[in-house]
Amino acid sequence: MIGTSLAHYRITAALGAGGMGEVWRATDTKLDREVALKLLHADVAQDPDRMARFEREAKVLASLNHPNIAQLYGFETIASGTDADSDSDAGSSPLTFLVMELLEGESLRERIAEGPLPYRKAAEIGAAIARGLGAAHERGIVHRDIKPENVFLTTDGQVKVLDFGLATEHELAGLGAGETNTPTVTQRTGPGAVLGTVGYMAPEQVRGEQADSRTDIFALGAVLYEMVTGRRAFDRETAPETMTAILREEPPEPADLGVVVPPALDRVTRRCLEKRPEERYQSARDLAFQLEALARASGSACGHSERPIGTRPNRRVSVALAVVLVLGAAALGALVATWIASPGTVGELRVSRMTHRRGMVWSARFTPEAGSIVYGATWENSPLDLFMTRIDSVGSKSMGLGPADVLAVSGGGEMVLALDRRFVSGWETAGTLATASLTGSAPRPLLEGVGEADWGPDGESMAVVREVSGRYRLEYPVGTVLFETDGWLSELRVRPSGDLVAFVDHPLRGDNLGSVTIVDLEGTATVLQRGGSQGLAWSPSGDEVWSSNGRRLVALSLDGERRTVYSGTDPMWLEDISPDGRVLISNAGIRREMAGRAPGDDVDRNLSWFDWSSPQALSGDGTTLLFDEQNIGGGNGYLVFVRGIDGSPPVQIGEGSGRTLSPDGKWALSVKNPFGDARWELLPTGIGEARELPEGLVHSKLWAHWLDDGDRLIIAGSEPGKPLGLYLRGLDSADETPLTPGGIDYVRSGHAVSPDGKWVTATPIDGLPRIFSLEGGESVEIAGLEEDEVPVQWTGDSSELYVYRPGELPARVWRVDLASGERTFWGEIAPSDPAGVFGIDYLAISPDGEGYVYSYRRLLSTLYLFEGLQ
Repeated sequence: MIGTSLAHYRITAALGAGGMGEVWRATDTKLDREVALKLLHADVAQDPDRMARFEREAKVLASLNHPNIAQLYGFETIASGTDADSDSDAGSSPLTFLVMELLEGESLRERIAEGPLPYRKAAEIGAAIARGLGAAHERGIVHRDIKPENVFLTTDGQVKVLDFGLATEHELAGLGAGETNTPTVTQRTGPGAVLGTVGYMAPEQVRGEQADSRTDIFALGAVLYEMVTGRRAFDRETAPETMTAILREEPPEPADLGVVVPPALDRVTRRCLEKRPEERYQSARDLAFQLEALARASGSACGHSERPIGTRPNRRVSVALAVVLVLGAAALGALVATWIASPGTVGELRVSRMTHRRGMVWSARFTPEAGSIVYGATWENSPLDLFMTRIDSVGSKSMGLGPADVLAVSGGGEMVLALDRRFVSGWETAGTLATASLTGSAPRPLLEGVGEADWGPDGESMAVVREVSGRYRLEYPVGTVLFETDGWLSELRVRPSGDLVAFVDHPLRGDNLGSVTIVDLEGTATVLQRGGSQGLAWSPSGDEVWSSNGRRLVALSLDGERRTVYSGTDPMWLEDISPDGRVLISNAGIRREMAGRAPGDDVDRNLSWFDWSSPQALSGDGTTLLFDEQNIGGGNGYLVFVRGIDGSPPVQIGEGSGRTLSPDGKWALSVKNPFGDARWELLPTGIGEARELPEGLVHSKLWAHWLDDGDRLIIAGSEPGKPLGLYLRGLDSADETPLTPGGIDYVRSGHAVSPDGKWVTATPIDGLPRIFSLEGGESVEIAGLEEDEVPVQWTGDSSELYVYRPGELPARVWRVDLASGERTFWGEIAPSDPAGVFGIDYLAISPDGEGYVYSYRRLLSTLYLFEGLQ
């Protein structure tokens, strides 16, 4: 094969072979770069089912653009023997091959063969593997075959995970790693099937049960153990004996092998190797965070050198290890590590984990009592609850105050709470403002519909953010309006001196982008930072506002200067800063997911594709979904897809943001360039060419519905200088007729069009949902709706509406009779795994109620205490 050209790839050397094919080094003559080609065996390439799935997996893998994952460049099929430069005699069968990133260096297996790794190096490599796993897990991909052969260490110090995602169906040999003698079991995955490498398989894999992200965490624990001890965690003579050990036994203590391993690293490793998945780390990103802390601790606090820990330590090394032992004991089981201060800090940084369950931290505040923290969280299957914990403890205790989140705590120990806090639209939250004492008094409700609140320095006056008549207000004290907007406000904090209030001003309702702003008691506002913020707090001196934005914590001076306090690897939320300078931060990974049920099915199916799956329209028969994926490649780009609710794979039909499907399902209406010069575009769902529609005066283009006559559209947008409304237009006409005079509240509107194409629902500004005629005339009030409910669909005979309350979990869906207002309970909708789920934020139902799709955001977070940030 050397010298052969496959398309524009010229093969230059052999690299190895495996169960799926042969691996070759090649030159990409178009881009003038070196790549690795994996030429698939004929039995794989000629199996239509295997190839169809293999190609789907390759597409997902190609989307994983992460520094710790070997990049897939392409997936090619060409006719063999047709290239002019080819000397192949393989016949006329097509050749299928993967084009991969070419890696120079060695596999982790080769590195371990030289002896145990220094524990700092092992922690660094483990953290890099965990980061790669975390990126894939967030897109629903499980590796299932993590082992030293599938980890590559490049000559420039990078760590790459190989064969990512493709192992869900097939065994794939590591590119550049050659053959391995490690026994591998390769069958189709699923309940009752076994797939993985003996010695690194999790107990659930051994039993043939369904694998998930925690399966990869077990395998990574086995790799960590092997890196620091030089021995496999479950080393037996035969495969059956190894599997039995995985199910029933624990790895030997490192000390029994003559190896010294820091207790903190040993605890992390053994938690990864727990037999029960729920007792392991629930997030690879969380594991990466802890390993990074250990790696930095070993380099800064312990004076550790690059000495293999498999050798007997001398007295100097023993002293360094004793420091680690003291740190581990002081943490009482929580991670406590001393880091080299990042740019912008002075001194040493200590990080302690405060929460250990799977779910979402809503808000957290320090209490006046030294060493105590109160926080609101939703854990696993439990509703929102208020907890208290101590810095020197690994446990939290419910305060028994019911579903409540903490907004502020006064110096006298009085809490401001948001009872029944929930997401009402996008990132906007609301609840009932109440006060309660830390000593355990019952909450005293004060005010409805409050989003944020904070105490003034006197512990009696209060600042609040709430919506009044469709506009958000910042009031301080309550009743005195300092700032008002058509957008929305969040992250409210009063300066310790009481003369300024900091908050985030969001120009778009529900959006998480906004400007960090301060306002004085006269109502004069000043913008300190644009571009968004997740969490605000004043510095103890009150001369800076600290803000978390993405992976960075910054300090903003009142005269506009900005400095970086801390940079991390995961998105973070700043929760609070204590008077003595300690900081509460929650790290978080967030996705938007979607699920649904096809007509005739009896269970919901997860329909998510990438990180931010946003359903846009459901076909009338409840079988086909139009959806978007946002931020592809880390930017603001959107891709438009259609897929079957029965779980058939998505098909990308264009770029932009989808809005509605044609009645015959052959076309999708999309918004081209939604963040720029937005234009309507028709995208074929099958054969056909995209085309733009004539543009009228209406911009924004937030929603659309294609009427059953096939020639008309209802669209939501606004004309210049006018409020948002609904309009009727022809498919090929720029004439747009207003349907909702006076404007509508888009955030609170549930747009539903009657099957006969005569009526549409919308919510007027400062009003309740109503029915508007497409032929003009007075709108009609919808009887039988409860507070905050919105219509989502009409029944087939146009006599009833399906309604629900956005933000609820589970979402309770009702049918409301339009003539009588009588309500009939239809059912509840919720994802099977509710951990970290905010609430149902989109729901579409077919008129017969047999098919539906819904979406929700899932945020999994952990609360940490930072000491030493300045």
